[in-house]
Amino acid sequence: MKLDAQRQLTRMIWRERLRRRVPVVLLGAVLFGIAAYVLIPGEVENERLIEGVVSSWSRPQTHTGSGNAVITITLDDGSHAVAGSRSRNAPEIGARIKVRARIFSSGRVTYTWIE
Repeated sequence: MKLDAQRQLTRMIWRERLRRRVPVVLLGAVLFGIAAYVLIPGEVENERLIEGVVSSWSRPQTHTGSGNAVITITLDDGSHAVAGSRSRNAPEIGARIKVRARIFSSGRVTYTWIE
């Protein structure tokens, strides 16, 4: 085989390999960026205490037994929020509770029940 033909064939093979692999690498980079944005909340910009009325609560099962209480509350402005709790206790439905709202730089807002 001539040297020019061999170089041309090698170039065609590498072009085909790149054509197949570049989209996969780009897709992986995009998925990594999305996962990083969702999973890494960023810095807390604002933290405040707000009050609301307990609408419902649940305690999800985990592999080690029952988990911490997850509380659905109606805030004073009429919106609904789901608050996490580190406590094994749960408030009564209809009770007024205080929650800590943490607003992150990414826009995420988390609510935690303060017992």
